[in-house]
Amino acid sequence: MKKHQHISKIEELAIEVGDRCNFKCDHCGVGEIKNLTLSSGEIELLTHSIEQHKFKEILFIGGETTLYIREINRILKGINGTTVPKITITTNGHFAKNTTAAKKVLSSIWRLDAVQLSYDKYHCKFLPFEYVKNLRIACSDLGVRFSVLTAIQDPMDLVILQKLWKLGEIPVGISKVLPIGNAKKNSLGMMYPSFNKKILTELCPGRNKLVYLCGRGFSSCCSLLVKRKKFNTFVGATVAEYFKSSFYSMVSKNTFARLARKFRVLTDNLPSECSSPCVLCDRIFPLSNKNRA
Repeated sequence: MKKHQHISKIEELAIEVGDRCNFKCDHCGVGEIKNLTLSSGEIELLTHSIEQHKFKEILFIGGETTLYIREINRILKGINGTTVPKITITTNGHFAKNTTAAKKVLSSIWRLDAVQLSYDKYHCKFLPFEYVKNLRIACSDLGVRFSVLTAIQDPMDLVILQKLWKLGEIPVGISKVLPIGNAKKNSLGMMYPSFNKKILTELCPGRNKLVYLCGRGFSSCCSLLVKRKKFNTFVGATVAEYFKSSFYSMVSKNTFARLARKFRVLTDNLPSECSSPCVLCDRIFPLSNKNRA
């Protein structure tokens, strides 16, 4: 089969290795833990997909990724070929009680290149700031890149950056809390003053990304659609199958305004939370499993 042009544009594959976590953050999008873990068949599929499509970067997400080091290493050690992708994990840093302990865990992950620490007002309830310092030092000693991902519900939540800046220059990514999982249960979600109509002129921000969802399949969406609704429509069993799907065809080519017209969703009086592309997309796509391109 001829490789589709859009597949070649995808350089990063995110892999959800499981849903277990040892923290219980109020904003966690996972919600109910179902003890999902990648099966042997999924590990073989992922190894083959990485080889076939030559992704340049692999990001492991969870759950807490360091609870799945065995599965991560099985994927990575199964990759054949001369080009090995850059490997990043997202973690809550629970293992960094000291630099020795942190280095032991990080060193056990095959060819690890980077660590992305989830740290915000929700995670800091479980993770002492000393652990952040230890993890940063451990990464520096091992030559592993270190960054932080901070989830916010309100711009005032960015005050936590002042703590991080005390450690020096650290790359920080900002994500917005979505009303899903624990966040929905706790009535959390990014707060907007009003609906921003500009979002209607935009396309899905995830259209050039790819994630493998444990027990589900490949998709551009790792959020509300695949978490809340019947997800057969929104995932593919293989990379090629997903990129041939009607869902990918729609989100990769159409603005939110065009998608809304297609599914006859009125956009005149949308609530403020629809300023989030994920919330808006979840509102537009019907519950039906019969979407057509």
